[in-house]
Amino acid sequence: MTARFGMVAVGLVLEHVKKLNVFKEITEIYILVPALIGLKRNLEMILASRLPTHICVGGNLVAVQASRLSTILHQQCKPGEFQGITQY
Repeated sequence: MTARFGMVAVGLVLEHVKKLNVFKEITEIYILVPALIGLKRNLEMILASRLPTHICVGGNLVAVQASRLSTILHQQCKPGEFQGITQY
């Protein structure tokens, strides 16, 4: 039921977004919209299937997600940004 509300929200947002200049200038961008909506749905299903499994195994979900987030943030930073930190 939540997924249905999400898809309705995506449709409402798309109604407002299609008025932007980029959709008027590059009409082929409409081809990407269904693929991106499908990708969003796939990612939601992956999370929905893995979350109960992780909880049943007894893992610390907050620690795992914080670790993943910090890894992503460190990968996104530019080389030399943290020059004051000692490397081990």
